[in-house]
Amino acid sequence: MVSPEIWERLDHRAGMLTRRQAWRWRAVAAAGVATVLLVLAGWSSGALFPRVEESGLGNSSVRMYQDELGRPTGLQGTVSRYFHNQGHFPVTVTGVGVEGAGLTVTSAGGEDGRALPLTIPAGQGVSLSLGLVVTDCDAATSSGPRVVLEVDRWWGSVAVRPETVGDSFHAADLSCR
Repeated sequence: MVSPEIWERLDHRAGMLTRRQAWRWRAVAAAGVATVLLVLAGWSSGALFPRVEESGLGNSSVRMYQDELGRPTGLQGTVSRYFHNQGHFPVTVTGVGVEGAGLTVTSAGGEDGRALPLTIPAGQGVSLSLGLVVTDCDAATSSGPRVVLEVDRWWGSVAVRPETVGDSFHAADLSCR
């Protein structure tokens, strides 16, 4: 056993945090929690990264091109897709592309004839008409092409792959075969 005289000489707070150190750790923890909450709020609101959904296949039309001998040389068509802004901030679409083999976007704009850039207000949507050329029918139908939107944000430009709701876009919708 330790005698009472020795016990009294020992520092009872040895190994413990000082008040200043404890306050610093609490401040760091509070700042970390606040940062996580701000990032989650920014993410869910669409402030940091746009929240766009793609849905509904609209009108589509196809035209087969032939050379002077009547042989098919290419397939061109238009596809309409509806994009809905799920965030609490407007999204400005500055470009549209297709991620997938065998397709090339030749034109994009609003179905009502408006050209890009288009602003999608918070909670609203817009129909975009995509002009496509099928460069490789087999590749276009084997891989499911995905629409990619380029949008401007307050901090710069970002590519967004909208979440697909309902029917998805397929090159078969262009009657490729």
